[in-house]
Amino acid sequence: MSGVIGSFLDKYEVLEKVGEGGMATVYRGRHATLNRDVAIKVLHPHLSSSTRNRKRFAREARAIEHLRHPNILEIFDYSGTDAGECYIVTEFVLGDTLSALLWRRGRLPPEVAASMALDLSRALSYAHREGILHRDLKPDNVMIRSDGTVKLMDFGIARFLDESQVTMTGALVGSPAYMSPEQAKEGKLDVRSDLFSLGTLLFQTTTGQLPFSGSNPSVILKNIVEGNRPAVVELVPAISPALADVIERLMASQREDRFDSSEAVVHALEGVLSESGIDRSLPEWSLSAYLQAPEAWEQRLEAHLRTFLLARGKSLLDAGDHLAALRLFNRLLSMDAENGEVLALVGRLHGAVRPARRVGLLLGVASTAVLVCALLAAWLAAPRHPAKAIESVRPEVPEVVAAVPA
Repeated sequence: MSGVIGSFLDKYEVLEKVGEGGMATVYRGRHATLNRDVAIKVLHPHLSSSTRNRKRFAREARAIEHLRHPNILEIFDYSGTDAGECYIVTEFVLGDTLSALLWRRGRLPPEVAASMALDLSRALSYAHREGILHRDLKPDNVMIRSDGTVKLMDFGIARFLDESQVTMTGALVGSPAYMSPEQAKEGKLDVRSDLFSLGTLLFQTTTGQLPFSGSNPSVILKNIVEGNRPAVVELVPAISPALADVIERLMASQREDRFDSSEAVVHALEGVLSESGIDRSLPEWSLSAYLQAPEAWEQRLEAHLRTFLLARGKSLLDAGDHLAALRLFNRLLSMDAENGEVLALVGRLHGAVRPARRVGLLLGVASTAVLVCALLAAWLAAPRHPAKAIESVRPEVPEVVAAVPA
């Protein structure tokens, strides 16, 4: 679109370009009569040139325009099949994509990642009840408003691209690194495919690395299908054990082993925050507070966890739930291997562990912490994914959709 700034698309004045990607160019616009800022996402000509594709695009837009949820980017309007340009008009979000946040921060504290994933799970739960799959959940498609509100966007676009059989520069349609095994095998999809992608996003958000790597999309897809990835706790020993459990279950290679619904993920993530003693309704634990001062938020979290996890662990010991207590002590030792009080508490349990149960689990903390992990490994008895060397991946500078750079 040449000379588009200052022009009108139907009743929308185009004010400025705010982003561009392989699929579309995004502009900030304004509704001429309502005087409301909007985002206008204009598909590139190679996607919108044919009448057939225009009809498919209109069908997908109609299917998702009714979605109304606090954590889903709202669609206001879309072009008809006879319009000169093929576009969607959405709410304008003053904020950044999750990709941009990861680019700045590298990775996020586990409790921040869990809080964002909770909002995304609620958005998915609503969409799934409406019969809509996302199909392309990734950091580029997650907006974080400046007040901390999380917005999931681009529902249905992946389906439109897939049905149009469009490939760009020979690459796969969609985002291979975030695909579920059934997507990689071009199998039938259900809600559990979106949940696998959510697990991949959570893995990257908490570790700073993609779980599946490869020199080309085919290698990546092969690793996804075979489950060739490290466990998240191997990369981040200090991760919340409850969150690590959620990620591993979301990313199970067999979909029968995953959560069976987004609602179940919502409950699990609420439990993750509860285990850490985080009430995100409090201003100090809000996403907005993290965005405004991330270093201070992280320092506050560490101080809180040192106190809360110790007290909670002692309470669990008194109640006789030694294994649950050890999960919390293990996290504390991963944060501070020289924590004398925790070492003493674990040491008192040392005699209860038979040598045969001391299964090795890699954690790079004091020898007593290895004992903690051995107990956990014997308790969980969970199969491990083969760990392959993976690259430390920073997301590419993202396509900013309906956003103003922070």
